[in-house]
Amino acid sequence: MALSALLVSEVTRQRLGDDGLFDLASCLWAVDCQSCGRFLGDDPPVLFVDDLAGQAIASLHHQRCPRRRGTTR
Repeated sequence: MALSALLVSEVTRQRLGDDGLFDLASCLWAVDCQSCGRFLGDDPPVLFVDDLAGQAIASLHHQRCPRRRGTTR
């Protein structure tokens, strides 16, 4: 089930484009925050992307949870 809303930085939006964001959102399940482990709720989650040499890892977080080091919001 695709996310209906997702908070994404302008840098990430430019790098992925609208089609890339749509594809990514369709693969992510908004269940639990990857920072605190609690249910995400009804507010749009924040997308964090860890860009590792040739591989990217995407995760969803509460807007209020602290940003992890080395991630693009």
